[in-house]
Amino acid sequence: MEKPKCVKCETSEFVVLINTGKKVGTVVGATAGGVVGYGGMATGAVTGAALGSFVPVIGTGIGAVVGGVVGGLTGASIGAVTGHRIGEVIDESRSLYKCNKCGNEFQG
Repeated sequence: MEKPKCVKCETSEFVVLINTGKKVGTVVGATAGGVVGYGGMATGAVTGAALGSFVPVIGTGIGAVVGGVVGGLTGASIGAVTGHRIGEVIDESRSLYKCNKCGNEFQG
């Protein structure tokens, strides 16, 4: 995909796609994924507790905590990647550019 020329200063060297959708999508996706991961935390905690039960009491508690944290982080990571990609598609379809040389924003 070729970058358009700035309509004000007529250069394409400093023209960049404005990534508002990508940024918003990443944050929203990470938040939603974290919430879903937190909801699945119970499963991760049970699995972690079962694996940690080889060392009674301490291992079960630590396994439950680690399993829950991993569930939340995994959900947030998957959500962030998904939101990032969706936002990227939105940004490309809007074709809103900014020239970093003169500051002009324009439709491409």
